[in-house]
Amino acid sequence: MNQSQIIPDITISAEVWQQFPNLRIGYIAGYGLDNTQGSDDLCALCQSAESALRSRFGAVDSLALEPSITGWRQVYRAIGAKPTTFTPTVEALLKRILKGNPMPIINKAVNAYLIAEMESLVPLGGYDLDTISGPIQLTKTTSPSPFIGFGGSVVETMVGELVYRDDRSVLTRHWNYRDALHSQITENTQRLILMAEAPDLATSDDVLSQTLHRVETLLKTYCGGTYQIGIWRNETD
Repeated sequence: MNQSQIIPDITISAEVWQQFPNLRIGYIAGYGLDNTQGSDDLCALCQSAESALRSRFGAVDSLALEPSITGWRQVYRAIGAKPTTFTPTVEALLKRILKGNPMPIINKAVNAYLIAEMESLVPLGGYDLDTISGPIQLTKTTSPSPFIGFGGSVVETMVGELVYRDDRSVLTRHWNYRDALHSQITENTQRLILMAEAPDLATSDDVLSQTLHRVETLLKTYCGGTYQIGIWRNETD
């Protein structure tokens, strides 16, 4: 394997495993992407996914009956993030679409995984690998850390907040609520890693795997590149 294609390690703290013993984190690592320009076909696919979602759920209120939505609300409460203040990432995306707003057209790679997220209701997010230093860690903060999210200003993480981070900085807030600006996937991204989280058994390995392969298909179609897929799980299972 080429050195540029080595998948970065992920370290999940013992405290996280203890709180979520059935946690699985699927990953898809991509190399040699062309994420420049846009794609009319991908935009049309975004619109099709939006229409399918509206047909599936109808009104925003119906989300309260969806097990994956209520499950993530419970997870956010468990990690100290009040879901009425910090809307879980999948729920936020679905609410946007069900209220009649289009999916934001960001770039090919991001829109590819947003389509898969809408279809599967499995949260997806990721990073430009060339911005990452050292292993990615899912852990709780031990001191406040500066964080700048998309379109935001500097805020401080809280002590004990569950985050992804690398050796230099915090990459997310409240697990997957918001990604950092500096590690975002842009049109210039050529190497990336995406995470798809299943905190409990409500999301099966099959659904997680299907989600990853759906993203891989979309990325290959619209960005080219080569990809590696896998699932990190509790080694004591």
